[in-house]
Amino acid sequence: MLIKNFVRYDSYYCSAIRVISDYSSRGYTLIELLLVISIMAILITVGVLNFSNYQTRHDVDLGVQTIATALRDAQSRALTGEGNANWGLRVENAPIRLTRFQFAGDCAFTAAEGITMTLKSTIAIVSPGTPPIICFQKITGVSMGGHVTIQVSRLGDSTIVQTITVDANGRIFY
Repeated sequence: MLIKNFVRYDSYYCSAIRVISDYSSRGYTLIELLLVISIMAILITVGVLNFSNYQTRHDVDLGVQTIATALRDAQSRALTGEGNANWGLRVENAPIRLTRFQFAGDCAFTAAEGITMTLKSTIAIVSPGTPPIICFQKITGVSMGGHVTIQVSRLGDSTIVQTITVDANGRIFY
């Protein structure tokens, strides 16, 4: 009798497995497919928006770092007395062009002396006023124009703004 009940239980168990496997092999329902597709669409949308925001911040960061590097290069040349002259950097907008130049007396920019590089066209200078010219005095590296501030943002989007500051002692902050 024990064996008979075991066999009966075993045959019931096998038929239960057969019913479950028959049901699960039929595929997904329309509701399940729509749910998965909507979740994927939401995740893709969030990913694209975050990537776009990252790209914007990265462009501005790269522009600020490039300007700060050019400022430090001009200051370094002034500190070492390269060319027995003072050195400066002119920052122009749309597109941003950085022109490093050397000069003898006052901070006077002439394009013939300069070495120019252009930054990405997706960023802009948002500082009010004329394009800044930052000049560093030979040997001391002190800013000859006093305190100068340059603000950089994404072209047409002023929500992300970074500031570069050159104080009167020639220290560069960003």
